[in-house]
Amino acid sequence: MPDVTVPKLNSNDASYTLVEWLAPEGHRVSEGEAVAVIETSKATTDLGATHSGVLRHHAAPMQQIAPGEVIGALLSEEEYARQPVTVGSERAASAHEPEVVITRPAAELMARHVVSEESVRGLGKRIVRRSDIEAMVERGDLSGGSSVDGVEIRALSAGQRAVAVNVAKSHRGIPSAFTVIKVYGDGLIRARQRVAEGTSEFLGLVEFVVRAIARQRADFPEVFADLRADSTLSIAPGAHVGVTVDVGRGLYLPIVRDAAEKSLPEISGMLMEFRVKALRGRFSEADLTGGNIALAVHVETDVVDARPIIFPGHVCVLSLCSMQEELHRTTEGSIETRSFFNLGLTYDHRVINGRESMRFLQAVKRDLESLS
Repeated sequence: MPDVTVPKLNSNDASYTLVEWLAPEGHRVSEGEAVAVIETSKATTDLGATHSGVLRHHAAPMQQIAPGEVIGALLSEEEYARQPVTVGSERAASAHEPEVVITRPAAELMARHVVSEESVRGLGKRIVRRSDIEAMVERGDLSGGSSVDGVEIRALSAGQRAVAVNVAKSHRGIPSAFTVIKVYGDGLIRARQRVAEGTSEFLGLVEFVVRAIARQRADFPEVFADLRADSTLSIAPGAHVGVTVDVGRGLYLPIVRDAAEKSLPEISGMLMEFRVKALRGRFSEADLTGGNIALAVHVETDVVDARPIIFPGHVCVLSLCSMQEELHRTTEGSIETRSFFNLGLTYDHRVINGRESMRFLQAVKRDLESLS
């Protein structure tokens, strides 16, 4: 009798929340089919069935569950008919009754902003997540407020609080330095237009830079490393590039795995998928873990310099700024316009020195400027 067991999803949480069952009690599921939604402090994850069978619920929605805990079983039809219905499945079976389920992170945010349960019920959602409360706060769609002596008190959003933790950790523990290089982009623009003609994927500047970074893994393995407590470097195989995504609902760093082996359209497709997941708040732990280098994207018009923090577990992060134009004199003496952008590197000075940072940036620059 195969069990439905909750795996360990991250190293931060001692327990998770069973948000909802995707397959009802008594439903026959196939191997790999998503049967439940699990929420951690960082993301939500669909839990798939490891075998085929008739699903029995042993845990109820909104129950706190520990890694390794059995929350259900996959039975044969005969086994399902013989076994009595559990308390958890009774509760799940009554899910047709009108009920609003508020996840724990959503409830915590409601308390901070004095959001009433009545206003949350007005959303018309059966399951209310923290992203729903964040959206209410941003709209000012609250039934109450928090103030002290007439001064509004507003809490940071859950996503921004997570950013704050990482920023403080980075500044406390990582002595960083910064180098920036100018990359000329006319050849890249022509290459982007040529590649785009043969694919339905949108190709931006980011796709080319992600691939160029990943291609340097063999020559600069220390740039893709993690500094351990014993002052040794852990260098994982492959170039797994994290790319910042911020669509107004918090900063995420999803991972383009083995980016050096992927085509530009494949990278483009992954980045588009990340943006959709960010909009829906549906990243999984697998999307956000395992990166060994990061790219902070700042391509909004007129951004010429950005110096991001080094994310814990990395030794550097690159910053990509917007494309600019400048006048220059050609070898023939005429004045022309050319495109360029600034590519920066914030690096852990305990691991990388200025010379190595410049060599790495120059290698990425050569890769990008060789395009035409």
